[in-house]
This record gives sequence, structure tokens and C-alpha cells, in this order.
Amino acid sequence: MSARVSVNRNVLEWAVQQSGKTLPKVQERFPKFDEWLEQQTSPTFNQLVDFSSFTKIPFGYLVLQEVPRETLPLLEFRTVETEEIHNPSRELVDTIKDMEKKQNWMREYLIDENYSSNKLVGALEFSEKLSILEVARFIRENYRIPILWYKQINSKTNSFDYLKEKISAQGILVMQNGTALGNTHRLLDVSEFRAFALIDDYAPLIFINTKDTLSGKIFSTFHELVHLTLGESSLYNKQFYNGNKFKNSLEIFCNAVAAELIIPENSFENEWNSSEEKDTLLKIDSLSIIYKISPVVIARKALDKKLISREIYTIVSDQAKKNAMSIKTSSSGGNPIYTAQSRLDKNFIYALSNGLDKGFAVYTDIYKLTGLSRNVFEKVEQNIVGGGV
Repeated sequence: MSARVSVNRNVLEWAVQQSGKTLPKVQERFPKFDEWLEQQTSPTFNQLVDFSSFTKIPFGYLVLQEVPRETLPLLEFRTVETEEIHNPSRELVDTIKDMEKKQNWMREYLIDENYSSNKLVGALEFSEKLSILEVARFIRENYRIPILWYKQINSKTNSFDYLKEKISAQGILVMQNGTALGNTHRLLDVSEFRAFALIDDYAPLIFINTKDTLSGKIFSTFHELVHLTLGESSLYNKQFYNGNKFKNSLEIFCNAVAAELIIPENSFENEWNSSEEKDTLLKIDSLSIIYKISPVVIARKALDKKLISREIYTIVSDQAKKNAMSIKTSSSGGNPIYTAQSRLDKNFIYALSNGLDKGFAVYTDIYKLTGLSRNVFEKVEQNIVGGGV
């Protein structure tokens, strides 16, 4: 006879709410769920394990006598346009926790290895007097990003990798994924969040949702980098460069700096005026190629500069939305080695490799931190580290 586990009704109801599953779906999967609620019977251990997997709620939470309180300060920073998310998905919660775990490990590693704290985090303080151009200049100088950085790369597809490399080189962990914990059945919803930044003196971290468009990823990366520079954590869910609908002055400021970093003010005016294209839509497309960014970003800049009408901007914006909707939401598939490399920060891989060499990390730690098997991790390590640190 299978052992049964006593569960609290409030905890079960909380788990269903947190899971995003409908009650009929839960009842269909677990026919005796109502009996569990009424304490007419209790689930077996295996049934509760299955329920945990189905709802994505940790098993340990389900056996508590009170509804658990998850402390995720980052969720206090969330906004969609101007509306708060009151019930974050388990995918978002688990992704934040996973990144916090990686960040904490990296922090301890850097302190143990006698690294200094990262002076770029919180280097500037946000105030009404702070200049957009001042912050943009600070970021360009300290991250060695040329003002015309887009001319350093061959195509749009290389732009994110270029920026990731620049930012990572200055000690910022840049992670990305389109699924929660690498589970291809748990896609990250770009309408819920596009990116977030976790402040830390030693291991500041930017996470990018790869379900976003390439231009969205670039804008989010710069947006979160501004947050790190100002020492403010961030959960970014706004549709990139879609006007200043935020009421929060900090978000408006970070968007403005990100826009300047992507398309420098003076450069844009020169490129627009010197373009030989007479048709406005073709001109926008041509500048999109120059700046390695989506036409909608160009159109937004032109609208702000009163170079195009609202009607033209709407045409470009609507097309961008259609293009974004057409992006496949399936898992990336492909080469698992390349996929793993793209998701993890290079310095994080270096640190894990060094930890293995020095004996203060074992492969079970690697699996817990990366979700990678030993074989896959060793191949990623070989590609990045080259066999040694």
C-alpha cells in the first residue's frame, strides 16, 4: 500500500493558482483532487510528485502547512506598460531563481579568488539632473563600445553577440534563454518579460528572453545595462521602443539612453539627410541596414525627430508586429553545444572550469548550475576555455 501524504487545502489551491492551470484540467489529471481538498483522502507520495511536476511547484512547498511566501524582490520592479503583473508565471519565477543561484555561485567564486568588486555597478546615481548623453558616454567609454558600434559588425544577426561580448568582458554576466530551466515545454512568454537585471557588487547579471526579436534583445540589453550603471535592478517587459508610456521616470530615462546607444543622435540626422532614398519607407529600411536594427526602431527615432508622420510610423510598427508574430516559438533545437554556449556567459564557464580544476566544484555542481550533462559541458568548456583556464 502506497504511503499517503497529508496536504493543506490552502496550499493545494495556491499551487493551482500559481501553475496557471484551470481547475477542470487539474481535476481531469487528478480525479480525486476534490477529495484532497476536502481531506476525504490524501494523495499518495507518487501522486503528489506527479502533481508537483504538473503544476511546476516544488514538492517541498506542497507539504507545508501554510501557503509559502516566495521572496523575489525583483518582481517588485515589474510593469507591463504601466500595469503590474500580480500573478507571475512559474516560468518567470523559476528563471529568476535559477539566475539568482548562478549569480550567488559566481559571487562566492570571485570573492574566494580575491577579485575586486565591479565598480561599474551603481557608478552613476539617477537624478533629474543626470544627462542622457552623460550616461551613454559613460557606458561607451567603460564598455569600450564605439559610438558607431554598428559599423563594427557585418550583419544584424551578429549585433547581439557583439554587444554580449563587450559587456561580458567588463564582468557583467549575460545569460539568455527562451525556456524555463531548459525545459522545452516551458517557453518564456515575451509578453510577460523581455529581460531582467540583477544587481550585485561582484556578479551583476543581465538575462535576455530569446523569444524576443533580435532588435528587442538589443534594446533590452542596453536598457538593462543602464539599470546596472545606475545600481537599480530591473524586470523589463515593455515592447521595445514603443514610446514613453511608462509613468516611472527611471524607465523613461533608461529607454532614452538605450535609444541613444543604439542610434546616436548626431549620426542619425546625418544618415537621414544624406540618404539618397526618396521614398520614406525605403529610407527607413536603408537606415535599418546601416544601424543593424529593426525598421521600427528607425521609424520611432524619425517620429521623435518629427521627420515622419504618425501614419508612417504606424505602418512600420504594424509590420514589425506581424514579423514578430511570425517568429516560431518552438525550441531552438540544433547543436546542443552551440545552444548551451549561447545561453551561458563566457566568464561563468571559465569560473566553473577553474572550479573543477581546483577541486572546489564537482560535476554534480555543474549539472545543478547549468543543467548540462558532463559530456555537453566538457565540449562547451573545450570550445570556450580551450582545455584550461
